[in-house]
Amino acid sequence: AMESELTELYDDLHCGWWCLSYDTATGRRASLRVNRTLAAMLGMHPEELLSRAGNSDVPLPQTQLEFFCAMLDDLCVAAQPRVVRYATLTPQIAGKMQDTVLVRRESLREFTP
Repeated sequence: AMESELTELYDDLHCGWWCLSYDTATGRRASLRVNRTLAAMLGMHPEELLSRAGNSDVPLPQTQLEFFCAMLDDLCVAAQPRVVRYATLTPQIAGKMQDTVLVRRESLREFTP
């Protein structure tokens, strides 16, 4: 019930929202939630975005070099429990560049002994 209330709350925001959580015991994805605004920014319905994410087929709104640099940066701070980053992304919908957006990305990690 709480999860659906959160999703409804974030659906009304005028910013894109994506929440991905992992099972700490297995390291596998436990849940993924997106709001309508993020899906619309990528030219999709929320259900399509979730389906594509499940198949690792989400179009990245950045260049391959930017994505590679972000992954390297993540490796450098892998032991930090909380990391906040800001970036600019330019989504492409049907091959057409859209307006550039400012993105705040926050990673929260739980470490078990």
